[in-house]
Order: sequence, then C-alpha cells, then structure tokens
Amino acid sequence: MRHDPFLPDTRVPVERFQRSAYRHAVELDVAGSGTETISLMSLRSHRSVAGMFIGCFILLLFLLGRLAQLQITQGNTYRVRSAGNSIRTVTTPAPRGVITDRHGAVLADNTPNLVLTITPAQLPTDVAERSKMLQDISGATGTSLMDITTALASKQRRSTDPITIREHIPYDEAMRDIISTAAMLSVNIISLPNRSYPTANTCANVLGYTGRISSTELEQNPSANPLDIVGKTGLERQYDSTLTGIDGINQVERDVHNQIQRVIAQHDPQTGNTVITTLDLGLQQVLSDQLQSMVSSLKSPGGAAIALNPNNGEVLAMVSAPNYDDNWFVTSGHSAEITSLLQGASQPLLNRAISGKYPSGSLIKPLLASAALTEKTITPNTTVNSVGGIKVGNDFFPDWKAGGHGITNVTKALADSVNTFFYAVGGGLDNITGLGVDRIVSYLQKFGWGKKLGIDLPSEVAGLLPTKEWRTTKRASPWKLGDTYHLSIGQGDLEVTPLQIAAALSAVANGGTLYQPHLEMSVKNIDGKTIETKQATILNDHIVPASVLSTVQEGMRQGVLTGTSKSLLTLPVTSAGKTGTAQFGNKGLTHSWYAAYAPYDKPQILIVVLVEAGGEGNFAAQPVAKAGLEWYFTQGDGKSQ
Repeated sequence: MRHDPFLPDTRVPVERFQRSAYRHAVELDVAGSGTETISLMSLRSHRSVAGMFIGCFILLLFLLGRLAQLQITQGNTYRVRSAGNSIRTVTTPAPRGVITDRHGAVLADNTPNLVLTITPAQLPTDVAERSKMLQDISGATGTSLMDITTALASKQRRSTDPITIREHIPYDEAMRDIISTAAMLSVNIISLPNRSYPTANTCANVLGYTGRISSTELEQNPSANPLDIVGKTGLERQYDSTLTGIDGINQVERDVHNQIQRVIAQHDPQTGNTVITTLDLGLQQVLSDQLQSMVSSLKSPGGAAIALNPNNGEVLAMVSAPNYDDNWFVTSGHSAEITSLLQGASQPLLNRAISGKYPSGSLIKPLLASAALTEKTITPNTTVNSVGGIKVGNDFFPDWKAGGHGITNVTKALADSVNTFFYAVGGGLDNITGLGVDRIVSYLQKFGWGKKLGIDLPSEVAGLLPTKEWRTTKRASPWKLGDTYHLSIGQGDLEVTPLQIAAALSAVANGGTLYQPHLEMSVKNIDGKTIETKQATILNDHIVPASVLSTVQEGMRQGVLTGTSKSLLTLPVTSAGKTGTAQFGNKGLTHSWYAAYAPYDKPQILIVVLVEAGGEGNFAAQPVAKAGLEWYFTQGDGKSQ
C-alpha cells in the first residue's frame, strides 16, 4: 500500500509481529504444563488474529474517513487551487507594414506604444473585492480611479477582451507599473506597434492615419482584437488588410499568484506587407510647400495639386491644402488640434484632390475642342471673330479680354483661352451649329468626368455633369442656350475634381487613352519578395482620333510659346499648358486653375493645380505647377531629359 503523506504511519513490520508472538509462547511454556501451554498459546494466538482484524478494520475506517475529508470537506479548496492555475492567452499585435514612396523613402512606419490594459473577466466578481482591486490598480499605476471605471464601462464584446486604460506611457513609468502590478492577474502592460509618419503634413491627406478599432468595426469583424490598430482614412484604410500583419500568440498556464507554470504555445507576430507607392516624396514636398505658401499668402480657403504619369496613371504627387499632421491622431496630447481639424471651416481633413468639387473653368476647353473636331463641328481652320463676347437676347456672355481676341481658330482659342470661340463650339454661333449639351456631356463622360475614376483611395466623389433631365428634375426649369454656353467654358452647374481634370488632360497628352489613376506600385512581404505589382488599367482608349489630339496638343503648346503659359518657357524641357479661371458664388471670386505637361513631344509628367479663390489661372496656380516641373526636370526623375 502506498503511504499517504497526510496519514500517520500505522504499519507494523511482519518480523516484529512474529518475534513478539514467539516471546509470549516461550514465557507460557516455562510457567505451566505442556498442554496448558499449548491451549493458552492457541487462545492467545486467536486473540491476536482477532486483534489484527479489528486493527485493520479500524485502519480501513480511518482511511475511508480521511478520503471523505479530502474529497468532500476539503475538495472545494483543491478545486479552487486547481482552477487558479488558469490558461492565459496573450495576443501580441503585429506591426503594420511600412508605406514607402517609389524610391523607398519611408512615409509610414512604426514606433512602440506602451499600453496599460485590464481584463474584466480576471477581476473579482464580489463587488467589494472588485472595488478594492480597482483602487489597488489605481494606486499602483498612478491612474485615476475614474479613468479606470470609465474605461471598464465602455462597450465590449467579451469580458475576456482587454480594455485599454492608458496608452503612450513613458518607458520609465511603464517599467514601474510592470513591477507594481506583477501580482495583479487582470493587469497587463504591453507594447503595441504605433504608427509614425516621418513626412508629417506633407503626405497626410494621401496616407491618412490609423486608430484603435471601433466597436462598430469589431462587430463587423468578429475575429478582430479590441487592441487592433486599423486604417481610418487614406492609404492606411485602403490597404488596411495588406498592411495588417499576423498577431503573435503566447499561451501560458499561471497559478493564483500570477506566476507562470508552463508555456503551452508561442507564436511570434508577423509584420504586415510593405506597400510601395507611386509617389515621389521630393516632388510631393515641393508641390506641398509651394501650394501651402500660395494659399497662405492669398488667404485662400484651400487648394489641390496632382502630378500624374500620363502614360500609365501613376500618381507622382497629390497635395491638398490646408494640410495637417497625421501624427496628431496616433500620439497623445493633441486633442485640441484634432478638435480644430474636425470643426474648422477650412476642412483640412478634406482631400480636395479627390473630394473637392469645382467648376473647371477653361480647363474644359481642350476636351471641348477634341469633341468638336471629332464631330466635325469645326475643322482646324474654322475661325470665329472675338470682339469681347456675344449677346443672346438680354444676356451677355463675355470674353475674358476686353475688346476680344480678333479672328481666332482652334489653336489660338486654346492658347489664349478665347471664350467666344468655345461659345460657338458648344452652343453654336453664326454658321457653326455647335455640339449641344447632349454631345458635350457624352464626350466629357468619355474623358472620365461625371463618375468616379476608381483611384485606390476612399472618399473619391463623382462630380456632376448637368444635363437637360437633371436641370428639369433638380431645378424645375428647362435647359436654355445660355446653360450650354456656360457649360462650354466650364461654368454653370458643372462640378469636377482636380483628379478628373488631371486624368482627362493626361488622355489628351498621351494620344487618347484614359488611365485609372492609382497610388499602389507594388507590395512586398516581410522577406522583401514582391508579391504584387500594379498594372496600368485603361478606362477608355481611342477616345478621339490621333489627328484631332495633335491639333489640341498644338494649341496647348502655343499657350506656352505665345499665350497664357509663357512663364514655362524657362523650363529645361519643352512643355504645353492651359490656364483656367472659374467663377463661383455671387461675390465675383474665381478659382485659379493650371495644367501643364512635359516634355511636349514625349510627356512624362502632367501637373494640375487649383487655388481656391486664387484669381486668374496664371496668377496663383501656374507658379505652383511650374515649381513642380522645374524640380522634376532638374532634381527628380526627369533630370536626364
């Protein structure tokens, strides 16, 4: 029988028992006769055997009693101790993948974020004990009891989900908290990967920012962790699944004193994939600085600048003004700045390049000229006499130049942005029939206006192409000739985004192919292996004949040689450009637009700039675009040209 350590040792050695019986027998034999001695020995022997049985029975009763004590009386104690050796699974969030520009410059990276969490399921269930534990946690970590109780009262899916009590804890404080809470099973200090944006406000509207997953997002994704960091806006949101890594798992058994008994499973976190963008950080910086400076100096509400590769739709730069620092959203202490961003009238969080809607002004004219030449409404030799504007009934539709531009053909009309010529092209004048609103809208749609282009960013808008049906439905009034004249010069109810203008004019520059603008160039995994390469997507091709575009391109080239874009003559390469001035509101203010591409004979880059309420196109927008082109062809990828 195996000795129970909880029982006294009642075992009697067999040899000792035999020696004792023999001694008694000898003593009896000496004292009496042989027969009496034998009988007495037999009697005593029977008595000894009976005693043994009695002793064994008593011992058995004792053992049964002890067993009952262990199983029933003290069983609950041991079950509690056993339950105390709980299995605890700790998830180690994986760092997000890095975002870089086309040359490898880091645009979004990771830094450690030390976070204090409490797991409600591991707090005492007794109200008094729970209250005492929370007070102890408050005292040990220096966190106010109110902050702790408020955080614990927040909505959660499971009581086993850790609740973030405090984050961005300084290293020294975190080390102190780890020591002071070592015996508190419900408390954990963990290091989470936190986003960092080295370029700050230069790329904020494109990159966006990250944040803790919301309760709504948790409900939509049951497999998510409450500590997960997800993309909220921009590329961070668009490529969230690509950038998100695989969390690590550390499963251990701990006793009631929070001491590790054994490691059950352990898997290290795996960093997310790296997204290489089409952006050129140098060009992005130049356009951002120039646009912000122009907007500030003119006290403009804002603006946008976009640079595209017209041959494949790659976005080389995308800037929106005013800007903001996306680091405010991923670090502590910036609540005032964030409140200002959310409530500010200038809407810094609005990416004007893809979400701003504006009348295009004269940047519509290359598209209108393409449509008219294709439809043979005009020929390259068709002329119109510009005398300062045209009058239809009581309405006057002016040229921007008092007294007009004289005899004008299509190339001069593009070079000097002659309104009268395009009034005739769109609505008709004298012997020119005009395209009419239906055909104008049809061609603008072919160039990508009036719909989302599908850029890999959230929040893109479609803009508005006004039609006769729209006018009747929304304005409860019929479409008039004057509406066609306004549309023909990019005014009236027309709304486009800077991105739509850039994509459409890229199609003019490249010979008639509309590419989908995109920001992703490729994706690499943690080992540096390219696992995805973005291919150019054609939205429409052969929009108009090459001969038509040749005439339109020549008109934009003449804009640099003799017209409204002459400042670009100092560039180290040939170029073509177009100014635009778009009226808005009822205070006589105008948006300043400019578009240019270079080199003229083999375009590598096209830049579109908007300065809200910036005046004429060649005044505010053109200098910004020119600065971008100068940098690109002297310091950027185009310097070898």
